[in-house]
Amino acid sequence: MIEFLKGILKAKKPSHLLLEVGGIGYGIEIPFSVYNELGQEGSEVQLFTHLYVRENVMQIYGFLRENERDMFVRLLSVSGIGPRTALGILSRVSPEEFEEMIKNSPETLSHLPGIGKKIGQKIVLELAGEIVSTLPEDEVTRQAAQALVTLGATSKEAKQLVRKVRQELPASASLEEIIKEALRKL
Repeated sequence: MIEFLKGILKAKKPSHLLLEVGGIGYGIEIPFSVYNELGQEGSEVQLFTHLYVRENVMQIYGFLRENERDMFVRLLSVSGIGPRTALGILSRVSPEEFEEMIKNSPETLSHLPGIGKKIGQKIVLELAGEIVSTLPEDEVTRQAAQALVTLGATSKEAKQLVRKVRQELPASASLEEIIKEALRKL
């Protein structure tokens, strides 16, 4: 895997740049937020990278910060999200803002480019557990209920269901496990 590239910025566009590293020109896809922070052409740039390989596609994606790249990779792990959608999200919000959206207002995910209600639900189910794993127990209960409301349950129904599921599951159950079990019972 290519973890990072450091070289001379030869050309830049809002979604793409050309980076010369050791006499080789790398075409790298970037979110718009990276474009805004890049220096002038001819300056030295270091990008944290992700090499995306699928059937007949091989593309390098670049980010100025490691947490941006990590979020990009996490987003790609969600079924239904490809590189374009992940870049679109990173162009609009920082990794910190994205995590706050999942923690505090998952219903706002559908306002991001390429994210409808269904994909928003998948993000909550697939990523919320790892993002919110450090929250206190009562906060986990609140987050689970809020996620269920986002997924179509009424507030009262969600709170009751989460309380019931919390009693049935082990105390160490993750947010993701609580939500999945509650959805089975919905």
